Amino acid sequence: VSCPTATDCQAVGGYQGSDGTPVTLAESWDGAAWSIVASPTPPGSPDSVLSGVSCASATHCLAVGRSYSPSFAGKDDTLAESWDGASWAIRTSPSPSTTSNLDGVSCATAARCLAVGLFFNSSGNYQTLAEKWNGSSLSIVNQDAVLAGVSCVRAARCVAVGARFSRGSVSVTLAERWNGTSWRAVHTPNPANSEGSYLQAVKCVSAHECLAVGYYYRLDNTRLTLIESWNGKQWSIMASPNPHGAAYSVLYSITCAGASRCMAVGSSAGRVLAERWNGSRWRIVPTADPSSTAYAELSSISCTSASRCLAVGYETDTHYHADVTLAERWNGAAWTIVPSAAPGESRFRSSALHGMSCSTTGRCLAVGYRQTRSGSYAAITERWTGRGWVVVGSPSPTGSAFAELSAISCVPTDRCLAVGDYFTRGGRFVPLSVRWNGTGWHLMRNAHDIAPPSGISYLLDVSCVESGSCLATGTQGDPANLEVLSRRWDGSA
Repeated sequence: VSCPTATDCQAVGGYQGSDGTPVTLAESWDGAAWSIVASPTPPGSPDSVLSGVSCASATHCLAVGRSYSPSFAGKDDTLAESWDGASWAIRTSPSPSTTSNLDGVSCATAARCLAVGLFFNSSGNYQTLAEKWNGSSLSIVNQDAVLAGVSCVRAARCVAVGARFSRGSVSVTLAERWNGTSWRAVHTPNPANSEGSYLQAVKCVSAHECLAVGYYYRLDNTRLTLIESWNGKQWSIMASPNPHGAAYSVLYSITCAGASRCMAVGSSAGRVLAERWNGSRWRIVPTADPSSTAYAELSSISCTSASRCLAVGYETDTHYHADVTLAERWNGAAWTIVPSAAPGESRFRSSALHGMSCSTTGRCLAVGYRQTRSGSYAAITERWTGRGWVVVGSPSPTGSAFAELSAISCVPTDRCLAVGDYFTRGGRFVPLSVRWNGTGWHLMRNAHDIAPPSGISYLLDVSCVESGSCLATGTQGDPANLEVLSRRWDGSA
């Protein structure tokens, strides 16, 4: 409710219509009684509500909320309506993603309002949303950007990919090149019918040959695979298949044993997805799914040859009612599930593997998180024995209630660097970096100094070309305005 005077108030909310459809509600107070005022609901929407209102005067009010898309009920868009003293009218408001809500608003003048809420960002997390009103339209206050994947062929030749918000408030693909001293953004295409596009991972076999994978949304909320290629001069979209009838298909990781021998993994319709590149086209490869899973995905893959690949992720087990680690092996002809350590699963505690890397010696390490007995989350690492995965450590900062490792990169000498994030005792999310010396893990020093005092900072991927040359990428900043982050390690810390 908002009252510009003692005898003029506007209140908003929602109610269930006679047909059972939730619709917007607005009422007006004249100093003596309340009366219902007609408020519009987006045509065809199965569920709409107004959550906040602010009036700069009796003839200038702005109300905000959310409305489900009439074409697909899972698409949650922002909703804004303005009051001119006589009637309410829907105003265009940007929706950064397929889950976008405005919950509150405050107007200093008729042409100066700020609305706040949340959206599901390009990193797969809920994030704060702020939009400003200039008297006629709403626009997002800040931008959001993330570099989710990175691949280096030499210390001064790296490519990173991710997503950012365009001026039209739609997430678009992002790619940048590292020359050893600075980053340079490179134009990337987006599908013509995309309502949001994201690149999750990249693999370069040379400075002029890279492949990036991810996904994009259509207006009906269908999520489809996205693959792009770099030829040294420009990025182009490649044709990538999607399982028939699946409304949700995502690629999270890619690896290549050569320019014409690549494999990408992810999830589709709640089941594991794998696609193979033979130099001319991408094809879906049949995968193995646990028998008692409600959802499964492969988050990372590493191949030492075209017929020897390992992939890790997690699955939501219907027996243990928890997320548990998942690992599969490729022999050149088929995928099979291999044993993976899921500490705490018998006690209904969750665990997952986010990243993995294999050195040329065939030794592999995987990283992720596990839920502890106290309910907190700690980083977890597992090593491949040749027959299965075994836990080899939990390199988490002392006293942290949450820690996870998102990615790992190993060099031929079996030295590895893993990155992620953790929650400090001071209440900040900051980068977590740990290195493997061949026998054990060691926490990197001064990781907490990277995060700004009032913001967050985390690393999502890392690429090492030699023991003393690694590049990690992620995002940092105020939660309402995240910017790309990159950190280089020279082997000295």
